[in-house]
Amino acid sequence: MITMFLATTALSEFWEPSGQLLFLGPWCTHYDQHDQWAHRDYLFLPNPWDDRERLWQAASYCQGVHDHLLGELSLWLNKVHQVNFGRRYWQILLGPWLSGFVDVFFDHYVHINDALSFCPELQTCLLDEHEYRTPWDNCEFMALQLGDLYNLQLYSQIIAGSGHDFPRKKPSSSFAGPQPPARKNPWGWLKGVLHKLEPLIMEIAFPNKDVVLLKENLSPQVKLRLALTSDFPGSFMYQQLPPGRVDHYHPARQELAAASTTTDPFVRLLVQTLPRNFPGLYLEGYQSSRELILDRYGSRNLPKLLINWGNLWFHEYGKFLAAEMVEQGGGIVDFQHGAGFGCSRLLGVERYTRQVSDKFYAWGWAGQEKDPRLADLPGAKMSLKTRQPGTSYRHRMIMLASNIYPRFLYRFQSYPLGTQWLKYIQGIMEFIEALGPQRQGVLVYRGDWDYGWGIAEQVEERFPHVAVDRHDHSFRAQMNHSRVVVFDHPGTTFLEAMAANVPSIIFLEPRYWDFRSEAQPYLDLLRQPGILHDTPQSAARQVTRVYDHIDSWWFCRAVQEARKRFADHFALGSPNWNRQWVNAITRELQEVQARQKKREISLVPIRKR
Repeated sequence: MITMFLATTALSEFWEPSGQLLFLGPWCTHYDQHDQWAHRDYLFLPNPWDDRERLWQAASYCQGVHDHLLGELSLWLNKVHQVNFGRRYWQILLGPWLSGFVDVFFDHYVHINDALSFCPELQTCLLDEHEYRTPWDNCEFMALQLGDLYNLQLYSQIIAGSGHDFPRKKPSSSFAGPQPPARKNPWGWLKGVLHKLEPLIMEIAFPNKDVVLLKENLSPQVKLRLALTSDFPGSFMYQQLPPGRVDHYHPARQELAAASTTTDPFVRLLVQTLPRNFPGLYLEGYQSSRELILDRYGSRNLPKLLINWGNLWFHEYGKFLAAEMVEQGGGIVDFQHGAGFGCSRLLGVERYTRQVSDKFYAWGWAGQEKDPRLADLPGAKMSLKTRQPGTSYRHRMIMLASNIYPRFLYRFQSYPLGTQWLKYIQGIMEFIEALGPQRQGVLVYRGDWDYGWGIAEQVEERFPHVAVDRHDHSFRAQMNHSRVVVFDHPGTTFLEAMAANVPSIIFLEPRYWDFRSEAQPYLDLLRQPGILHDTPQSAARQVTRVYDHIDSWWFCRAVQEARKRFADHFALGSPNWNRQWVNAITRELQEVQARQKKREISLVPIRKR
């Protein structure tokens, strides 16, 4: 029987120096570490998520595990912290971390079991237990997820917890995950000064504390325009919780291993690892963090309404405040902040925000579901000046707007997973190749920080005539200077281009981008006029076909009708979006105030005569 060595991460110091390697996934092969693995005899483990039905079952199972564990952890945390809060309180605090941890742990669990089935005699090397790292909060957990060491920790816990004994080793590197490159900004010093002054100015100018807005997903321009709108009833939140330290000797931490009574083997294994994986903020840091909130506002003077643009997922101060608010009858309102909502079949952040929010404002698709908590409001990002006929001919540039996700799975979501990302990258190269030398000369590739995939480097090596955008200018500025923009993913930038009526072409591999049945008809609208394509070659042919006659194609009736119907449903915009936002926030505040008043009346004891 052939014995292979299982490489679980890109940390080559944990690989066997010779012999055949079984890579658990493409996250093991950094492009800039090509010399460490390209010459080796290796193969990739077959991707379990190529079977899309298996993926849906996994996602559904993990949602069930999350819901079950949330109930058990809520009871346990109430007991440990000597409080008595409801499920929604703990869902606000724990939901983002717990759902992410369950998804990641199950993905790693499936890969390890598949590897052991693929080659029962394989060998591997685990991380020394003394090197394990416990995240402080959800933000640190997500940062650790990007790096190899924390994922090696999870793989090691799964392998050892399943009864396998392999050698362990200390790493030579630290837990610091990959960092995005610094971008040059000649006005950076001025932005730094304004960033420090902004909280002071806003605190004085907008003292109203009944409504607090989490500002992280709002640009300075959007914040300013919203704040200057008449009758704006809120204030922006600038507070953050201080960092803390995990106490591994906390008496309750070891009890976490027995926090669940389930007989499910996966859940039992996951729970056994909680003493080393459960974030310290919700255990050691809970009491001091809660006191910080109550000291600032007082238990009876909490804000009545919290407005969120998706960043409650990351904002620990906001989560603690929101949890206390809902216990006092306060409300949470969420405004859509990006693509995928109402469209992607799996989207973890949408599930969380809609579960914890009293109202969710969408970019046009609210009517596709019978949910009274859904309503439509225009997005600020979608409220752009639209392109008019004749404008496109001023520009020669074709922009290819690309994207990429972390190498390790961080959520079960509707996008490429595992080795499918290699095919996604191949699609980028195939599009550029099919475009031909003439159009390559006016093509600009605009990617994002790519977590070690090395896409920009591959573009430069294979296509020296293609310019690579270094993000010296914003996407919107580059879009406005493009004759046509090509997309390879259904992200927020695609919605912006459709809302702004900029000539756009998109190609999506149908096997990797999964959409809800209610959304599919709106995507199908884009096929007939040549906006949406299934292959990069088809998209390249369309660019070649329309480049010299861009207006006659883009502004024809069929294209404009399809674009408008799609944009009205998924990219709703309006010139007076700020007025509509303020009106909606005011209505929601009035509803919460009325609800709290009824609650106070119901709590008044009835005197006996």
